Amino acid sequence: MCLPLFTSDGLNVYFYALTAHFGHWLETGRKGRRGRQWQVAAGLISGQVKKSPRRRKLVRVTHVMRLGTQTALQVTLQGLGLSGRLNTAYIERLNLTVRHGVAALARRSWATSHQASQLLAHLEWWRASYHGCRVLTKHCEWRSSSHESEGAT
Repeated sequence: MCLPLFTSDGLNVYFYALTAHFGHWLETGRKGRRGRQWQVAAGLISGQVKKSPRRRKLVRVTHVMRLGTQTALQVTLQGLGLSGRLNTAYIERLNLTVRHGVAALARRSWATSHQASQLLAHLEWWRASYHGCRVLTKHCEWRSSSHESEGAT
């Protein structure tokens, strides 16, 4: 089984979701009673970066290993061609990009979604436009099909 490496910010919900997904049930027998106990996968590596702000300034950054060891995390990251340091900059950048692209996800916005299905629809429309329908003009000549058809008429 291929177990991934997870890095996240200080939100504890990520840890519980992660351990609920990667693991298996063990049959246990206790004094005549049979039961099942959840066992987290042994090779799973998870680290968190906890940032402590004070008055909109970052005052402390703490690295916490939730599963595995610091050495295992460093070796795995270096094996992927990265520096080996626990960092969440890429996922934070992605989260910011999604929040800017989907108004319903913005923290200080009048655009709110009252139902999960509406929020999911907004997110899927953004994904489609961000990954497939954007007009690229800086380094290549590709344009979306709607622009090509407008120029043909």
